[in-house]
Amino acid sequence: MKANLGTIRAVQIDLARQIETLPEVFRFFDISREAGMNTVVLYLEDRIKTEAYPYPSEVDTYSPKQITEMVEYAESLGLELIPVVSNLGHTERFLRHKELEGLAERRGGIAGRFSGNGHATYNTSCPLLPQARDFYDRYITEVSRLFPSKYFNVGLDESFDMGYCELCRGTKEAQLFTEHIRHTHTLLSGLGKTMMMWDDMFEQYPDALMDIPRDIVMCSWHYDFTDRFPAARFSHCRREDSFALYDRLGFKYLACPYPDISNIESLTAYARRYNPEGMFLTVWELSCQQLLIMHPLVIYAGTLWTDERELLPAERILMAAERVTGSKPLAEAAAHALSESFEFTGSGPMSGNDLTRHIEMPDGKAMLRTLSFTFLEKSLEALEEDSDGYRDAYLIRLKRFCLAHRINGLALRLMEYRTGDKSVDLQSVIEGLEQCKTQAKDFCKLHETLWQKRRPGFPAYSLDKQNKAFTEELDILTAAAQSAVPGEIGRLDVRFFLPDQTVLPKTRITLHFTDGSKQEIAHAIFKSHDIAKAYITHTFAITSGKTPEAVSFSVTGYGGTGIAHVDAVAGGSRFIPKRTGDVSGNVQNQDYILDDDKRAAFIGTPDMRYAYLNVSASEAENKLTVWFQQFQKSFTQ
Repeated sequence: MKANLGTIRAVQIDLARQIETLPEVFRFFDISREAGMNTVVLYLEDRIKTEAYPYPSEVDTYSPKQITEMVEYAESLGLELIPVVSNLGHTERFLRHKELEGLAERRGGIAGRFSGNGHATYNTSCPLLPQARDFYDRYITEVSRLFPSKYFNVGLDESFDMGYCELCRGTKEAQLFTEHIRHTHTLLSGLGKTMMMWDDMFEQYPDALMDIPRDIVMCSWHYDFTDRFPAARFSHCRREDSFALYDRLGFKYLACPYPDISNIESLTAYARRYNPEGMFLTVWELSCQQLLIMHPLVIYAGTLWTDERELLPAERILMAAERVTGSKPLAEAAAHALSESFEFTGSGPMSGNDLTRHIEMPDGKAMLRTLSFTFLEKSLEALEEDSDGYRDAYLIRLKRFCLAHRINGLALRLMEYRTGDKSVDLQSVIEGLEQCKTQAKDFCKLHETLWQKRRPGFPAYSLDKQNKAFTEELDILTAAAQSAVPGEIGRLDVRFFLPDQTVLPKTRITLHFTDGSKQEIAHAIFKSHDIAKAYITHTFAITSGKTPEAVSFSVTGYGGTGIAHVDAVAGGSRFIPKRTGDVSGNVQNQDYILDDDKRAAFIGTPDMRYAYLNVSASEAENKLTVWFQQFQKSFTQ
C-alpha cells in the first residue's frame, strides 16, 4: 500500500436512492475487490425492513436474510460491509410514512430553513423528541446486529432543520447537534460499534468538534478540485486545512472523494500530506443511470490508492475501463465519457424549465461540449452491444445530455421567432422538434430495456418521471411552434453572476410597464446547468403589446444574487438600463448593472453562514429596481 493513506480502502453503493438486485450488488462487490478495496459502505437509510420498521413494501426494502447474504458474499471476497443509517438529517424515507411523520422536526407543517409553512416533505427528525430517539435507537440496534463490522455510520449530514419545533426552539442548534452526537455515540458504544459520521455540519457548528468524543471517525467528503486545501461544502466554499485540524484534535478520518477523476486525484494528493485512516469513494444517486457506469471509476480509485505504478490519469482510466468492459474500443469510448462531467440535474430537458417561457442561454463551451458528446454518441452506437450493458449505459448518459441540449437550442430559436428579435426558419424548428420526439422515444426505449435487464421487478420512479418530462416538454414546444407568430411575445434577458453554487438565494423578478401594470416573470433559485459557470444569462418571455418601464429584483434566502446586466426586447424595440433605485435591504454596487460588462450588483446577505445561523437574515427581503430607456429598434425591424 502507498504510504500516508491509512489502511481502509472503501467505496460506497447508494441503495437508499436506488435499490438494486442482489446479483447487481454482488457484481459491485466483485468490482470493488478487483479494485483493491477492502471495505464497501452500504448507504441504506431505511432499506432494511425490521420489527421496529415494518411500514415499507417488500419491493422497496431488503429483508434481514438478504442483508445476511450480502455480508456473507462480501466476507468471501475479503470485504467488510459498513451500513449507513441516518437518524437526524436525510430521514425523509422514514418520515414519509404516516406512522412516523410525527417524529419530524417540522411536524405539523411548520416552516423550516429551506421550506415554507405546510411543506409536505419532512427530511429531518427531531433530536429531542423521546419517541424519535426510541424509534431510531431500536432500528439502529436491529440493523447493527446484521453487520459484523465494528463500524456504523449514522450520517448526520445536511441536517438543516434543527431548532424549529416547540421542544427544540430556544436551544442553540450547535447544542442540539452536539447532544444528538453524544446520544448516538453512547448507543453505538453500547452495541460495540465505532461511530462514523459525515462532517459537513461542523462548518456551521465548528465549536461542536471540541465537545464530542474523539473516537468518532469523520467521513470528510469534498467534491471540488482540491488545489491546496479542500473547499467547504457550504458557506461560500471557504478553503480550510481540515485534515490538519483533525490531526491536531486527535480525530480519525477518511478522505471521501466523488467518482470524478479530478476530484479523486486532487483529494488523494491532499490526503497524502496528512494521516487519514484511509480513502473512501462515495458513489451517490443513480436512480436515472445504471450502477455499472461507475465500475471503471471504482477501479480507477482503487488502483490509485493501492498500485505503486505512477500512471497518468488518462492511462489509468483507460486501463480501468478496459479491465471492466473487456473491449478496447468500448473502453476508449467509456474513458472519454468518464473524463467529462454531466453537471445539469433534474428530470426534464434542462432541469424542468418550461422552455417556452424561460431558457438558459448557451455559451461557446456548451456548444463545443455538445458537439463533442454528439460525436462520442455516434461512436458508441457504432460498437456492438455487450452482454453486460456497458455500451448502452454510457449511451444513455450521453443521449440524455445531447437530447436535452438539442431541445434547448430549438426552444431558443422558437423564442427568437416569437419575439421577432431574429429571423428564424420556423419550419426547420418544427422539423427539429419532431426529430427530437423520435430521438426521445428511442432514448426512453433504450433506457427502459436496460432497466429491465439490470433492475427487473424494481419500480422505476425517477426514470418514468424523466421520460415523461421529455415527452411533455416536446409536446408543449411543438404546440407553441405550430401557433407561433412573430412579435407575439417580448423577452427579458438577465445576466446573473453566481460564482458560488452552494448558495440558495431565491430571486423574484417583476417587470413593470408604462401603463402601470406589472408581470411577475419568475420566482426561483437561478443557477447554471454547468456548475463551473459564474455568469449565467437567462431569457424570459414577457407580455406583448406593452412597453417595459422597469424591472425589480427581490432576493431572499441564503447568500445572494449577482446581477451583471438586464435588457429587454418588446414591440420591435430594445430597452437597456437607465438608472437604479428603490433599494432596500442589502444591495451593493447597484449601478454596475447599468453597463453590460462583468461587474455585477449584489443583492442579498453576503455572508451565507451568518444567514444560515440567523434565519431572520435569510427571510429578509433585499430589493433593487432598474428603470429602462428605449435604446433602438430591433435589428430585424
